[in-house]
Amino acid sequence: MFSAITNMISDAVTNFFQNLLESLVSMFTSFFGDEMAVALKILNTPYITNGIKLAQIIAGTLLALKVAAEALKTYILYNSGDSSAQPLELVKRTAFAAAIVSTSPWIVTKVYTFGADLAKEIASLPAVKLENPVYSFRHFANVNCFTANSFSSNSDMDFNFNSNCNKGC
Repeated sequence: MFSAITNMISDAVTNFFQNLLESLVSMFTSFFGDEMAVALKILNTPYITNGIKLAQIIAGTLLALKVAAEALKTYILYNSGDSSAQPLELVKRTAFAAAIVSTSPWIVTKVYTFGADLAKEIASLPAVKLENPVYSFRHFANVNCFTANSFSSNSDMDFNFNSNCNKGC
């Protein structure tokens, strides 16, 4: 009788904390899913898109100035016969830098959208119901497929399979 009351209290406390934590996790994930949806809308506002275009223009201008200075330096070194002048390397680096400057906003937008979609999908997942391991063991032991032979504080619990079990255990 005392063990039944203890089990009821234990189950009640376990269920209370389990439900509390599940509701907190659900609230937390739905909050972040909503925040990411708002962040995607902000990403498409004219203020942000104009800022991105301005940053690209500034980066392109700085790249053009840097390439002009490097081209002049490479031209002078090449005409003077210096073997360290590599005009082909300058062209490769310039193409790589131009590709980064032109595609960075697209890449960032795609990664940001992927993160927002991932957050929405995680927020839409149902909370996982974790069962009380003690309750699960008792439920498993009560299906009459296994019987406990001995249990004491000094020995392990021995189980024998009950051969007349027809419950598919």
